[in-house]
Amino acid sequence: REGSSTPSLWREVRAAARATGHADVFPDADGQTIIDDHTPFLRAGIPAVDLIDWSYPGHDLGDTQDKLSRRSIDAVGETLIELVRRIDRGALRDVAGPA
Repeated sequence: REGSSTPSLWREVRAAARATGHADVFPDADGQTIIDDHTPFLRAGIPAVDLIDWSYPGHDLGDTQDKLSRRSIDAVGETLIELVRRIDRGALRDVAGPA
């Protein structure tokens, strides 16, 4: 979990990942806090998580589509579809704003 991501929403992401068999992609550990595309949502009081692959060695202008991991894209996609389904069913626990 990126350090500023909303803990309660991160728990829900992890629950969705477990349901889809991708728990290993969303570990129960805290990483450093970074300013990224989720930051404006947090500043506006909207729960948000930063989905970031901490094992990736670095980002630069050479990051092209051929560098994407099919496994990571599949795991994130299936997990987020499950999360949206849970939201649609009203199955999420209380997801409060930023902690």
